[in-house]
Amino acid sequence: MRIKNVLNYKKLTLFIIVLSIIIFMTAEVTLMTNSKDIRNTYTNTIITSKIQMPDSVIYLAPFYSVTEEKFLKDRAMNKYQFNEKLFEVKSNINFEKIIVNNPIYQEIAIGEKINVMGDMSINISNYNKKQSFQVFNSDGDDIGYIIYKMDDQVWISHWSWYGENKDIWWCEYIINVS
Repeated sequence: MRIKNVLNYKKLTLFIIVLSIIIFMTAEVTLMTNSKDIRNTYTNTIITSKIQMPDSVIYLAPFYSVTEEKFLKDRAMNKYQFNEKLFEVKSNINFEKIIVNNPIYQEIAIGEKINVMGDMSINISNYNKKQSFQVFNSDGDDIGYIIYKMDDQVWISHWSWYGENKDIWWCEYIINVS
């Protein structure tokens, strides 16, 4: 009887090990193949092939030494275009020019406010439909832009690292484009 119990115990252990391996491999395959196509999500929401121009300033960081009107006037001829194959900012301001072929748009959660700098935030609770997409180059590097869809408005924002150790992520500006 004792020998019979020992043999049955080993069979149960082998069964548990095989079952665990099957469960682990199934989970691994599921997680690897369950990637959400960010570009398709973006395509169905705010992607556009038309060129958009700055319309108004939503937020301007306090370290800018110009008014919102002057900031917008300096960028009046800027052109913003984004789609599955291209993210481009054409600007007469050299450091704002950017072309990204085959960008990656990663949807990020957005709540009732956008934290722009430290404790400063923009209240967006009055918008019903809110989406935001962080823009990466084709290698997956963050280029500093976030695109927001607020009801029927499209906002473009630019973010940079600041602080002594470049360890603080601050919003430089958010503009409404049309």
